[in-house]
Amino acid sequence: MKRFIALLATLCAVWVLWSGHFSGFLLMMGILSCLFVCWISKRMGLLDQDGIQIQRLALQLPGYLLWLGREVLLANLIVIKILLRRTLVIRRAILEVPASPQTNLGKVIMANSITLTPGTVTMKVFEGSMQVHALVDPGPNDPTIRAIDSRVRALEGLDD
Repeated sequence: MKRFIALLATLCAVWVLWSGHFSGFLLMMGILSCLFVCWISKRMGLLDQDGIQIQRLALQLPGYLLWLGREVLLANLIVIKILLRRTLVIRRAILEVPASPQTNLGKVIMANSITLTPGTVTMKVFEGSMQVHALVDPGPNDPTIRAIDSRVRALEGLDD
């Protein structure tokens, strides 16, 4: 019940912040929509003990997004440098990178974080690894992908 209430409060807060509508009818429809999503989530088993704690995610996600934004900016500069060379030297590769997130949400966050980084695309997600296409072959021990992996595990609460 605690997870249901936390999800409901989070959804309602996001709805109010993003909608900007404060009339009685629209507020009631927003609350009903949030209740419906929470009910569906509970029926699907998404609020069980294996899920990421919403409180942990809410507190740590802004820091993760700032770090990811920095990494995306640095990767953009690398891609720009490659494209502005007189001779285009691209050493693309398909890599099998280790992925240790345990929850489905953690795997999605890691796969999307890799894909958001310019020059990389997550192609497939396996149990314990991900297949990634890279514009530039980073070698076997890419520090950025290892950092994404460890930071996503921290979001999950598994690196405490």
